[in-house]
Amino acid sequence: MCCLNVPSRLSGALLIAVAAFATIGCDNNRTHDPGLVQAPRFVDEKGERDRAWLMSHHANRGSYALTIDDGTAIIERTGPEPWGLLSQFFPREVVEELAGRTLAFSADLKLDLEDDTWGTPIEPVGFRVKVFKARDPRGNPLHAMLGVRPQENFVLNVPNDVTQRDWQRYTLEFRLPDDAWEIEAAVFMSRGGRLYVRNPSLTVVD
Repeated sequence: MCCLNVPSRLSGALLIAVAAFATIGCDNNRTHDPGLVQAPRFVDEKGERDRAWLMSHHANRGSYALTIDDGTAIIERTGPEPWGLLSQFFPREVVEELAGRTLAFSADLKLDLEDDTWGTPIEPVGFRVKVFKARDPRGNPLHAMLGVRPQENFVLNVPNDVTQRDWQRYTLEFRLPDDAWEIEAAVFMSRGGRLYVRNPSLTVVD
């Protein structure tokens, strides 16, 4: 078994906070406690994609296909939209007792990526955690009109390898703000090819 700590990186204008580190492990067969994650094998009792997981696209649908095979989610790029997200939301009743704590969003990944078909991605493949906060009644009136809530964003970009045939576990650690209202934890896909995901978890570190 091997592991390596690498620093998280900021990417995009909305990213205003940095996670502590990412842990990359080399254990191919270990299972992990899912913690707060629902349906860690991505399916319900009928074997269909569980409603806890949402597959969303940058704009119109049709650019990222999601298939699930024996507990592994496979995201394949099939169109021009620059990114797709496989995400799960954690509402207020889940996170309200965790304010100020350090959490870790983790998953095992395999990579079979390329940039020839759709060109160079605008953002790297990796993890995105968006922490929505309670609305401030004295806040930006434009945000209030548009229904926008203040937020903090955390990101972990995976190494820029086109192919990673062995499972590697990646971990994004972040501190949950005291005024956190809801969390969206997501796997971010932005390149051609396929991204394989298994054993997602959201756990308390401290």
